[in-house]
Amino acid sequence: MRRIRSLLVEIHPPNLRATGLEAALGDLLAPLAAHGIETSLEVEDGLDLDDETEQLLYRAAGEVIRNVERHANASRLSVSVGRREGWAYLEAADDGVGFTPADRERSRAEGHVGLSLLEELTARMGGKLEVRSTPGQGTSFLLEVPAP
Repeated sequence: MRRIRSLLVEIHPPNLRATGLEAALGDLLAPLAAHGIETSLEVEDGLDLDDETEQLLYRAAGEVIRNVERHANASRLSVSVGRREGWAYLEAADDGVGFTPADRERSRAEGHVGLSLLEELTARMGGKLEVRSTPGQGTSFLLEVPAP
């Protein structure tokens, strides 16, 4: 039952609308300190996004944070959210172990489909998702969706 509740909160967090995107992202990042991971969060002042875009950015941040916590062996994670040239974006970067395209395919074959699902959701909203990683050099993540 606890896992189901956690999944529901991840999909549609109750505090997202009540406290805003910045506070909800802060809540996602907070547990990383217990793993010795230093975090930074920057959210553009006055960021006004529709519900669907906010939920996508929140889900994307959750996926990034879970991957850092479970796989990256990182000491730092930075996350920034904002708007530029008609696009809303979420950028994240860690200093973890990184991975190769073959590692990602193997992970997907083992049933880890979080990034793949996120790519599909982003594409449906007319956006793009770019994940760059190099073994030993960490991972960067950029999600952009149209935001008039």
